[in-house]
Amino acid sequence: MEYLDEIRISKGTESGIDIEVRLGENWKEAASKFPIERVDQIFSAHKDLARLLGLDVNFRTSPEYGLMGIDFSPDRAGLDLMPGQYSYLSHNIDNSKQAIVAVAVITDYLKILEAAS
Repeated sequence: MEYLDEIRISKGTESGIDIEVRLGENWKEAASKFPIERVDQIFSAHKDLARLLGLDVNFRTSPEYGLMGIDFSPDRAGLDLMPGQYSYLSHNIDNSKQAIVAVAVITDYLKILEAAS
């Protein structure tokens, strides 16, 4: 994929799971064209998957950066965009269900950016 350099998933400290998604070059230009007003529609299948797994997932967006983050409530877990580092980093992800949904959303998001450019 054009906008993905690498995905790293590893056992974190204590019982957590660390996820790092390294973005490729020019991702920001493509992200600024992402239709943020349709984010819930675009990721409706991911929301359905999360519900089937017993999770509540929400998405944060911005006009400049597209998908800013993925939040699992009430766990205060998720994946956040670190624009200066060209990456998404996880926080408080403590089970494989959260990791599966987060990685699925990010990889599909990057595929959408690629298809739209």
